[in-house]
Amino acid sequence: MGYFLDRALFGKDAANAILAGRFVIGIFTFGIGAIGAVVVVCDEIYEEIALELRCQHEYGAGWQAEFERYHGSLSHVHTKIGVASLCMVALATVLGWAAWRMLHKHKHRKHNAA
Repeated sequence: MGYFLDRALFGKDAANAILAGRFVIGIFTFGIGAIGAVVVVCDEIYEEIALELRCQHEYGAGWQAEFERYHGSLSHVHTKIGVASLCMVALATVLGWAAWRMLHKHKHRKHNAA
């Protein structure tokens, strides 16, 4: 229900409580999604780097040819790592900005009526 319908049905105080509850649930849901996105991006970066390091350790000097034979183009993997890293930076920037906006206490000036 909308705020004004809640206010009409339950009164002003209850409508404000319902609105606050919806806000908290929204923040919680956003936080869960954001944490999930961070975990997925970190896992993608880790898996790609670990795979490359395993091939270097296992095959020695000719690791690049063996890697490309089994896993595809090495430049494609490096592109995936770069894109995932840029996504992590963008995600951290957006989450930091959103947290700052939600938690920042705004200082309101008092306007003097003339």
